[in-house]
Amino acid sequence: MLWEYKPKVQEKFKNYHYSSLNDKEFTFSQVYYPVERKASLITEKESNVIELSEKPNEKLSFIDVLFQRKSYGYSLENNVAVTKELISKFCHVAFFGTEIGRRSYPSGGSQYNVNPYFIFNESQVANDLCLCGNVCALDFEKNNLLCYQKKNWKSEVAKCFIQENLFKDTKFAIVLGVNLDDISEKYTDISYKLVQLEAGHIGQNIQLAASLYGLKTVPLQGYYDVELGNLIGKKQTILYAFLVG
Repeated sequence: MLWEYKPKVQEKFKNYHYSSLNDKEFTFSQVYYPVERKASLITEKESNVIELSEKPNEKLSFIDVLFQRKSYGYSLENNVAVTKELISKFCHVAFFGTEIGRRSYPSGGSQYNVNPYFIFNESQVANDLCLCGNVCALDFEKNNLLCYQKKNWKSEVAKCFIQENLFKDTKFAIVLGVNLDDISEKYTDISYKLVQLEAGHIGQNIQLAASLYGLKTVPLQGYYDVELGNLIGKKQTILYAFLVG
């Protein structure tokens, strides 16, 4: 008798993704009414608050920005200075939008379960972005940046990413994470699919905002999931990451 050792990964892969389809047999379990959104994972008391009050005033057309949007797979070398003012404008375009409580990207049921984090390269950005920490979360209620821990870019952050050729010119990374314990309250079986779509919407915003401000980006899955999740903390499972130069 011949034993079959092949793991049949492709079949398991398909079964995994088809398990989150909308199906009449299972949609009874989905809660199609508002579910109270949880408070921010990070508070002002446990972080250094950087107020992002500078709002965008650029007049470049959307078509120009869209045509300039690129992924830079070879080098992120760039002379654009990353200052608090630039980060403030960038965040208003990519994340905050113009209405408090509603962001500039769609989310399933307006739950906004995907959490964006910034990790600044202390040697490549303005000092006031890293004075009390270079790992930061966004406060969407007050439009602030909450810096809650400090990690050395070369010795701690670098080992989380695979693209060593891009990392030396990276000014900051944006990491999108989710707490898997929180995502299933409203849409149960399709929740993980929805947060993946949300991460994609956010990613497009990030690249468009980067194009507007002359920054170079590369979206990637080339990171070590466990290491990067441990670095961010807050029980985050990482969905997507961007290096920005």
